[in-house]
Amino acid sequence: MKTKSKPKIGYFDNFDATNHIHLYAKKLVDINIITTKNLTPDFIDFAITNKNRIFLHIIINGMGATIIEPHIPTVKYMFDNISKLIKLGFPKNQILIIVKPIIPNDNGLKALQFLLRLFTEFKQLRLRYVRFEILKYYKNSDNQYSIANRYIYSRVKQHKMEDLFKSDQIFYYKYKILLEKYKNIITIDNETEPLIGTRELKPFGYINKWKNQFGVDEPIIFYKKNNKKYPIVDVLLSNHQQCRNRCIICPFK
Repeated sequence: MKTKSKPKIGYFDNFDATNHIHLYAKKLVDINIITTKNLTPDFIDFAITNKNRIFLHIIINGMGATIIEPHIPTVKYMFDNISKLIKLGFPKNQILIIVKPIIPNDNGLKALQFLLRLFTEFKQLRLRYVRFEILKYYKNSDNQYSIANRYIYSRVKQHKMEDLFKSDQIFYYKYKILLEKYKNIITIDNETEPLIGTRELKPFGYINKWKNQFGVDEPIIFYKKNNKKYPIVDVLLSNHQQCRNRCIICPFK
């Protein structure tokens, strides 16, 4: 619901939001974007209670309950609990499914194909928008591709699972074919949209525009150096908070 003053935007991007409800519940502002990989009963109750000011970024990649993400729930668990969340009255248009990261090889493609089917073919959870993020690589001094995150790379070496993360150049060809198949069924953001922007504001009656005290239009959300991946908003809880899940692919230390 619109307020007379410029709305405050809060963001919690720690993937383990469910373990920190008690720390940020009292910090909620007008509109709060909360990222999570888990939907516990307590978190569902919290989201329903505050549904008038919460937008959920739900990350799911098909690797939950595996050696890569041992403390993250399975796809089935997440599917069932997202369905439960919606049945209890949480608005669909306040949920963004983020498939992150997609490993650029056959394993990643199979997981992505399964998730696309899941979120487009089942009536109880037919969402129409998904955001993708492919695991990034860089060329090292040996002219070989390595995972573009030193924390992930050290964990991969430690667990002797480098082969699971090897990039396959044929992947990108198959990936484009898969997206083409679903383009008329679901809207896909392949990292071109702002991390937080009009999509998150619209369900609450806003676009990313506000008249300031001088009657001049200005954005509700500004971005660091105009980079839309770095919104300038209130942080509900620092993303440097230690996460208990210890996922191998986590981008944080």
